[in-house]
Amino acid sequence: GVLQITWEQADPFSTLRNGMGNHQILQLGLIILLSYLPEAAQYSCMFLYLRQVIKFTADEVATFIAVIGVLSVTFQTLVLAFLYNCVGHKTTMVIGLAFQVLQLIWFGLGLSKWMMWFAGVLAAASSITYLPSVPTRARALTQSSKVCCKGS
Repeated sequence: GVLQITWEQADPFSTLRNGMGNHQILQLGLIILLSYLPEAAQYSCMFLYLRQVIKFTADEVATFIAVIGVLSVTFQTLVLAFLYNCVGHKTTMVIGLAFQVLQLIWFGLGLSKWMMWFAGVLAAASSITYLPSVPTRARALTQSSKVCCKGS
């Protein structure tokens, strides 16, 4: 038969209403939301900044995207596994967050191409906090390749 889904089952706000009663869930949700805001702004404006302020060419932006994408996948696979085995999960997350702070500072203060490349490497290193699945890593490589091939 046909599976019937009710609005109550699909309501995206029901979880929010249920979470409002639990202070810890509300606090965690707010932390997660606020942690994504700087990245959303960074990733939506980053390439315009590289083109207009740092004077990257279209080819340099495409190369930047591709190289940093591949580095991110490398950090999320090889480096993440190594750090987990050597220092544990919690310390690995702290290291990733430290890279993220450094990356944001470097992007904010950088005024030259080499500084942007270094900030990109720091961004790739900070990607160890994302813990993506294998399909996510494959999708990231595919997207990087597509962008690189388009030249923008």
